[in-house]
Amino acid sequence: MGNTSFVASNTGVGNMARIDGSGATESAIEAFFGADISDSYLGSVGSAIMTTLGLNAGDMLSFDYFFQATDYMPYNDFAVYMGTDGQMDLLSNIAAVGDYGNSGWQTVEVEITVSGVYDIGFAAINATDAVYVPQLYVDNLVIA
Repeated sequence: MGNTSFVASNTGVGNMARIDGSGATESAIEAFFGADISDSYLGSVGSAIMTTLGLNAGDMLSFDYFFQATDYMPYNDFAVYMGTDGQMDLLSNIAAVGDYGNSGWQTVEVEITVSGVYDIGFAAINATDAVYVPQLYVDNLVIA
């Protein structure tokens, strides 16, 4: 949804997702995920991807992400993911990485406690305005 693409992986093997903070309204992204993004983030426009996974209790779900800010405060552009709890969780924002900063590569690991089918999603969202588009890169989505 919005402006997403696949680019060469940061590991040099395969592809990773690139999600630009433009192309769809925050309310359209919330409808796409079926989950609310906190009003405190002041999202305006962004893009999102989602996949559905069958997971078993005891599985470890992990992924790497890189958030690139192309804006400055007070335009606190941000990236979120929808985890196995169905909630939108903040990955990073300009307040965390600084004006025009980036998160560097970070890893998120989640232990699955209940077997089921889960929607896992990622979004990059512009806050307050619709210029200076942030990017979120997601790589190495692994179930172990």
